Amino acid sequence: MIKNRIISLLLAALLALSAAPAALAEEAGVRETDFFTKQPHSSLRYEEMSYEHLELEPFLEETNAIRALLKEPSNEEAVRRRYGALSDRMDLAVTMLTLAMIRSYQDTGDQALAEEVTYATLLCTDMQDAYLLLLQDVLVSPCGGFLRDQFSDEEVTAFLEYESLSDTERDLVSREAELTSQYLSAYARISVDCQGRTWRQEDISAALLSGELNAEAYASLRTALAQARNQALGEIYLELAELRRELAQLAGYEDYAAYCYEAVHWRDYAPEDLHDFYGAVKSYIVPLYEDLYTLYRSEPAHGTAYADYGGSAALDLIEPYLGQLSSEMAEAFAYMREQGLYDTARSRTKGNMIFTTILPSYGAPFYFGNPGSTPGSGIYDFCTTVHEFGHYNHFYWHPCGWLTSDGPDTSEVHSQGLELLFSHFYPEIFGEGSDEVILYELVFLLSNIADGCLHDELEQFVYESGDVTLEQINRKYRQLCGEYGMADPDDPREELYGWVDVNHLFTQPFYYISYAVSAAGAFSFWLDAQDDYFAAVDEYLTFAALDTDVGFQAGFEMLGMDTPLSPAYLEHLAGTMRDVLEVDTRLEAIPPADIIGIEWFAEAAYALYAAGVLEKDGDGCLHPFDTATWDDTAGLLEGMDRTAPTSENGGAAITRLELARLLAEAFGVEEAGGTPFPDTGDGLVAALAELEVVSGYADGTFRPQQPITRGEMWTMAYRLLLAVAEPLVEDLAA
Repeated sequence: MIKNRIISLLLAALLALSAAPAALAEEAGVRETDFFTKQPHSSLRYEEMSYEHLELEPFLEETNAIRALLKEPSNEEAVRRRYGALSDRMDLAVTMLTLAMIRSYQDTGDQALAEEVTYATLLCTDMQDAYLLLLQDVLVSPCGGFLRDQFSDEEVTAFLEYESLSDTERDLVSREAELTSQYLSAYARISVDCQGRTWRQEDISAALLSGELNAEAYASLRTALAQARNQALGEIYLELAELRRELAQLAGYEDYAAYCYEAVHWRDYAPEDLHDFYGAVKSYIVPLYEDLYTLYRSEPAHGTAYADYGGSAALDLIEPYLGQLSSEMAEAFAYMREQGLYDTARSRTKGNMIFTTILPSYGAPFYFGNPGSTPGSGIYDFCTTVHEFGHYNHFYWHPCGWLTSDGPDTSEVHSQGLELLFSHFYPEIFGEGSDEVILYELVFLLSNIADGCLHDELEQFVYESGDVTLEQINRKYRQLCGEYGMADPDDPREELYGWVDVNHLFTQPFYYISYAVSAAGAFSFWLDAQDDYFAAVDEYLTFAALDTDVGFQAGFEMLGMDTPLSPAYLEHLAGTMRDVLEVDTRLEAIPPADIIGIEWFAEAAYALYAAGVLEKDGDGCLHPFDTATWDDTAGLLEGMDRTAPTSENGGAAITRLELARLLAEAFGVEEAGGTPFPDTGDGLVAALAELEVVSGYADGTFRPQQPITRGEMWTMAYRLLLAVAEPLVEDLAA
């Protein structure tokens, strides 16, 4: 188990997840809290932290020197002191690896940096191996009392069971590091050539915003880029998958998913435990997500989605409000900014990732952001900054070292829980646009639940299929996107390609489910905040302050809360959100999706819809161009409090003459003499023509036997209401 954990620290690339306190306390509005334990932090700024290329041999020499002291009990103090120094050296190696990775992600085109990351990864692998072999010898020696006191019996047993990495395992770790570096560098370089120009994703996004590309050209180039990325990066992924299956087998696991869940991410549940969770997400969360997304797309926007929150913009907006949540959070934020322990600048050379990590030797968390440039990325950039500070705050207040780390499920509760609670301040931050941002936040976190399950199912499919092809993955991805509401059910495409854009699948396999279970857990605090906001904040801070060895489900149990994996909990969450957000009422208020207000039938359609005479179909549309049926006519008349015809025609089309006569009879219109139409002498049609309810075609005909569309039917009915039943119109609209 310990060996697996060593490997996992390297394979995960040490990514999380993905001011003086006294001075802060004097500021107005700071809410004093005391949930966390003080930790040491370096006073160095990030630019003062220099990378050091370490060597393995001095470390091995020191392990042998300590081992030589173990036979004599009188050497315990010397062993304790030198072993502590060796631990610090181990932390330094991990710190150097982390620095190398951050700087490599800042410039993915720098091959020398990429090679140094591979070197530092293997160095840490060998150093940690030697360290743990020494730890075993110390534990069973006469000088090991100081060390045995630090661990539980279970931990001691686990350490004693550790076995060195084989040459094959080392080679796999090395190759995996190379492949993940290839992915990161290749992603930034992929382009397509069109009309004598080379296009990358940021180029087409900028061209769309500037008007250089229209929507159709943008969509075409975007699809071409997606296919190019899928082909190039998919081949890397297939090699990674095969390599990782072998790594799991060498670790004693038949299934790579089980290996990742237990040995890499230290989860307190197994892959097979999530089948009911997947089903509940599809039953309760996906429909809610789709409805809220409809609201987000349909309700008034205030431009908030397109604002630029890159660089320091989001940080500047967030800073004044953290103290209102917690003086401890304000302290962590001040440290991050004062020491320059973040990079949120937009850059074409950066890797396609956002993360928070820890530099153990300095006790210094670091936030790496890469603001997007696609339409709508503004809100995402802002909310992501809040998200990552949830990680940052936790790292700041907890002991850090190469063997101390949260499981990803718990870590993502820290980030997503803060996102939900911080939305309390959006009315003050965004003014009239706050509803838009809050709705975006909720939609995004619900999509995290669906998206996390989707990608976990996709990964399980890949690793269960030993000889899976790229085409099979693309087809499976299309299927799952439909099941989880991420693709239109009517989308004719048989393959989708966007899974290669999820860097976690390459750098941190089976991590993505953490976004799902943790978002479900984070909503626990949102639920409680509906009753008492600051009580929910304190509940969240209590969870964030738990020791790193507390499991995900165990953490909620300690707080007396339901497990987020329960289908009953998800059903309750979805129902409560629908009630609190008045989802059904707001959906009803949305104009029909196929009425944009400029059509010739729009006035009639809107008036009848607002009066409750017309109802949208399940797809949110009225379908004005469909042929009207006898059933449609009966429903229309009943909606206007008129007697509907008794007919066996049902779904059969109704003609223009039949509809005209039914409407005239329903409203007591008497026949008129003469007729303006050469193809009908019907007196009721003549009367409706006098009232300007009906008119002929350009050739002067009425075409009485021609079927009528729904839009024409509504227009005829609405004109009749205006002509002879204005009091009824007023009653219906009231």
